[in-house]
Amino acid sequence: MFNFNPLIKKVNPSPGMPVHTGEKKVEEIKVSIIRYDNKTLNEKIITITEKNRKQSIDNIYNSSLVKNKRKKSQVLWINIKGLHDAEFINEIGSRFEIHNLTIEDILNTAHRPKVEDFDKYLFIAMKSLSLGKSGGIASEQLSIVLKSDIILSFQEGGEKLFTALRNRIDNVKGRIRKRGGDYLSYAIIDTIIDRYFFIFNKIAEQMEDIEKELLENPSHETLKKIQELKNYSLIMRKSIWPVRDMMRYLIYEDLPIIKEINIPFFRDVNDHVVHIIDIIESVKEMLTGMHDMYLSSISNKMNEIMKVLTIIATIFIPLTFVAGIYGMNFKFMPELEWKWGYFASLGFMLILAGIMLIFFKRKKWL
Repeated sequence: MFNFNPLIKKVNPSPGMPVHTGEKKVEEIKVSIIRYDNKTLNEKIITITEKNRKQSIDNIYNSSLVKNKRKKSQVLWINIKGLHDAEFINEIGSRFEIHNLTIEDILNTAHRPKVEDFDKYLFIAMKSLSLGKSGGIASEQLSIVLKSDIILSFQEGGEKLFTALRNRIDNVKGRIRKRGGDYLSYAIIDTIIDRYFFIFNKIAEQMEDIEKELLENPSHETLKKIQELKNYSLIMRKSIWPVRDMMRYLIYEDLPIIKEINIPFFRDVNDHVVHIIDIIESVKEMLTGMHDMYLSSISNKMNEIMKVLTIIATIFIPLTFVAGIYGMNFKFMPELEWKWGYFASLGFMLILAGIMLIFFKRKKWL
């Protein structure tokens, strides 16, 4: 049954009030501060606890990577892992002049993917999907605040989403070191979209195994697997469909914060999103076909069982008739006093059964 609890907010919160509505997925909040251009790269990691919250916020905001005047080509990326401390997230938003409604959306982890254009920044919310330890799909909200060449990203959990992206930043010859913050936001979005393809590859492998089961020996477990994959495709569909509108907004709206030179990269991501949507629709149809195939296989299996039982019953009907006649206790039955009567009746029943089997064989019922 679908769980509505993540969709329900706290009772009567005021608009813009910072209230975390999701689960606590990490014990400690970790903040990664990266400042780079095409020649230099600096990084600092700060761990946030309840005891050092205020001091840590001061350390982040007054850090030389943040506070010192940056060159025009330099990009500042602040990535926050963990959203359970609403007071900390609200204070970060206040320091970096992020609207209260944006903070509310960041903390509402059940929010649908979207993009909003504020006067000083762009706000992007997405769903990052991954394969859970138990084999299901785990969903995590990722929020991005793009302020010219300053990027703030907010992860719900502590999963290492950006390992590959971080390696690209380390490469001094890479394109990402020569572009601005809008290119980094593209790279973050592209990283999330690429994870969808990885999940689809795993789903495709499971679908191949299910097809073999359907052809060889379908069972109730096969039906459960098909239903699980249907649920997975539904989760992915709900997560990716709004992204199509989001990417079109980023591409076709006149947004000064996104440079014209980087628009083709956003178009490329949009193509990937459309491709994923097509895959989802194909997977949905294939799973529906598998479900029908399962029902057909079970029906055929039941028909085979009923055919065998019907043949057995049909063979025994005349044998039962013969046995019933000679089972009657009439006094004057000539065959009862015949020396070979018992063996003759058994032989007659065997011959009758053999004739019926030959008849069924010729009719290809066996």
